[in-house]
Amino acid sequence: MKSLPIIVVVVLSGCVHTNYTQLSLAQRLVGTWYYSDRGTNHHDRKSCLFKESGKVECDVEEGNFFANGFGEAHFHKTTGSWHIYKTQLTVIEAPTYSPNNVHTWKMKVDKLTQNQMILLNEQAYREVWQKVTD
Repeated sequence: MKSLPIIVVVVLSGCVHTNYTQLSLAQRLVGTWYYSDRGTNHHDRKSCLFKESGKVECDVEEGNFFANGFGEAHFHKTTGSWHIYKTQLTVIEAPTYSPNNVHTWKMKVDKLTQNQMILLNEQAYREVWQKVTD
C-alpha cells in the first residue's frame, strides 16, 4: 500500500492575538470592576459593569456605622454612560430609583492593568478598583 502525503491547512480566521498593553484604555476598561472603601464609620462598595457600548451599570452599597456598634446599609443600582478622553474617565450615572438625579464623576486613570485600575480625582484621592470579569 502506498501512502499518500496528507497536507493539512489550518486557517485561523479572525483569531488575532493582541497584546493587552496594545489595547486602548477604553478597551481595557470593558468588564466588571469592584471598589471598596472602608473607614472607621463607613464601608462603601461598588461593582460596575463597563460595557463596550459606552453604557455602565453599577450595584452600590453604602454602609454607615455608629458609635454604639450598630449601623445601616443602603443598596441601589445606577445606570448611565462612560467615556475616556486621553486619561480622563467620565461617568454619568443616575440611580434607577431616581433617574432624574444624574451624577457625573470625572477621574484620571492613573494605572490600568488586567487586574487593577487606579483612579485619581482632582484632590488626588486614590481609588483602587479590582477587575472581576472581562
